[in-house]
Amino acid sequence: MHMNKRLAGDLYVGIVSLVLNEEGKLQIDDKWLVVDWLVKMKRIPEENLLDYAIRHQIADKRMVKGAAMLLAEFYKNALPVHMNPDLYRKKLKDKIIATQADLLHPLYHLPIGLIEQISKNLVHFLNNHYLLFDERVTHGKIIEAHGDLKPEHICLLPRPAIIDSLEFNRELRIMDLAEELSFLDMECEMMGDFITGRQFFDTYEKVTNDDIPGSLILFYKTKKALLCTWLVASHVMEAGYKEEPKWLEKANTCLQLAKKYNDKLYG
Repeated sequence: MHMNKRLAGDLYVGIVSLVLNEEGKLQIDDKWLVVDWLVKMKRIPEENLLDYAIRHQIADKRMVKGAAMLLAEFYKNALPVHMNPDLYRKKLKDKIIATQADLLHPLYHLPIGLIEQISKNLVHFLNNHYLLFDERVTHGKIIEAHGDLKPEHICLLPRPAIIDSLEFNRELRIMDLAEELSFLDMECEMMGDFITGRQFFDTYEKVTNDDIPGSLILFYKTKKALLCTWLVASHVMEAGYKEEPKWLEKANTCLQLAKKYNDKLYG
């Protein structure tokens, strides 16, 4: 809950116990046998969230401004995670290679040649522009970020807040803030919004004077779209989802998005 309070303030109230009562039923209480712990939050109406605003085409700059400022100030004041630049690049490379391997599972029926080409290009960019990545590390741009910055996690009204930080794994939160912004931009684009993600970038750059290179953004968006392909496709490995064709359809959509970013990166 501590991680979420960084960007959500008093929306997170506390921790409550989920118990098994004497009748063998689950309830929230401080008695009986505790079976799990739950986070208690204040209720957020759906219409206050960014994904709702995007779906209903009301996400104008005025509405988004507060949330973009909140995130920019958070990034500006975040403590850098100190690491060796070589290790940071190795972490990125290992993730790309692992994602490629995961995507080659025959059950996914995805185009192997395209996956291999995109992965190869990502590694090539990483190797050929190593100074770009090293500068991000040495300039303190690797931080403990939110970790899962999606439109449905951004509250616009009545005051800006960002919820559902990825709390369970610190390693997954450690990233270049440019990668997190790129992920948000990609998620907005997948919903048909090509403006809001850019507003978050522009606000951050005005607040911090950190002019993030366009090529770096394309690299991270390609990497995230490739990862998204696997995350979606992997649903067919689960008993409750494997018969639903929508997962592989969505995986192919994510892969085509990765291709689009890759083509721009090498266009």
